[in-house]
Order: sequence, then C-alpha cells, then structure tokens
Amino acid sequence: RNLPNTVSGVFETEHLNTGDESGRMILAILSTIAEEESHTKSRIMNWSLDHRFKNGIWLTPPLYGYDKDEETEKLVINPEEAKVVRLCFFLYLNGFNFKSIAETLTALGIKTYTGKDTWSSSTIRQMLSNERHCGDILARKTFTQSYLDHKVRKNNGERQKYFGEDDHEAIVSRQIYRAVNKKMQVDKSARNNSPMPSLSVIDEGILKGYVPVNSRWEG
Repeated sequence: RNLPNTVSGVFETEHLNTGDESGRMILAILSTIAEEESHTKSRIMNWSLDHRFKNGIWLTPPLYGYDKDEETEKLVINPEEAKVVRLCFFLYLNGFNFKSIAETLTALGIKTYTGKDTWSSSTIRQMLSNERHCGDILARKTFTQSYLDHKVRKNNGERQKYFGEDDHEAIVSRQIYRAVNKKMQVDKSARNNSPMPSLSVIDEGILKGYVPVNSRWEG
C-alpha cells in the first residue's frame, strides 16, 4: 500500500481483497487465529516430547556405528562401522586431533555415513562427543525456542534434559568415552590459551615431596 502504485492481493477462495479496509481487517483476524493455532500445536508437541522422554521413549535419529531395529526401534551395532568408531576413539586418545583422524579415514577409503569420500573435523568431533556410542542417551540437547522462526538452538539449561543409561549396546566403554571427552575439554582450553596448570614438587620443608593442587582445578 506504500508503493506509488498500490498493489492489492485478492484471495479468491476466501473472497478477500487487501485493497479495502474490511478485507484487511478479516485477513488480520485470520492471521491471528492461525498464529495462535501454531502456538497451541507447538505447546502440544513440547508436552508430547517431555512425556516420551520421561517414559524412556527416545527419538533415534541415524547414527554412524549403528543400525535401527525396525521392530523395537532400538539402536543395534553395525559391526563394520563400529570398527571405525573404535578407531577414532583410540586415535584421539593417542594424540591424533580431529583433522588428522579425518585425513586418516579419508586415506583409508572409508566412506562417511552419507556416503562421502572425505571426512571432516566437525564430523569426527560430533562422533567423539556423542554419548550414544557408549550406550547412553541424552535427550533434548537442542530445542526450538520460537514456533515462529523454528530455529534450533543449543540447550544450555533453558529446557529440561533427559538422560537414559545403558539404553543400547555400547561400541566403546563409558570409561573411554569420558576420557576422550575430558581430553577434548583440556585440548579446547589449550587452544583458548588456557593451558593445564604446571605442577611442581616441593623440595624442602615439612611438605617436601608433595605436589600442591588447587581445589578448583578439574580433571
């Protein structure tokens, strides 16, 4: 309507014309009703997800290393892909970074879950940080904040998370998974110029032979 030559929209089914005041008013009312309907559906969907997770009914998206049992919808180990997953965990614990692991898998001719020939650092990081590889499930890692834009955001405590232990057979032990993720935290701190604190043995005095440790240090 603000253009030099006004443009109107005509809805033939509803017999509405945005060029007149009554048509614009009815359209505004219909838009409000549609928006409230979307809001209601969003609340119902969130309630449904919470109800599923509380009862241990998890969503099982595709995951490298596993197939999905059609009857139970549980994750079952894919033997060949599981070997690759174990290799990635082993390499990372032995000093390989995400990039070098990706280059190794690419050089070995191993295809990604989507059938690509080239692996990326981000794919390796996601694999190593996914708790499902040790048999557990953490639901609601992400959430849709607004039903209007449908943008997915990382859940940093805005929504309740749900945890399921020993939901399916593990590819790597929980001990290995935790060790890898602790190392990932340490490596991230080092990249952010926050290296591990230096430790030194006390040479003399009543505490000779001891190593002072700050209680706030982790790992």
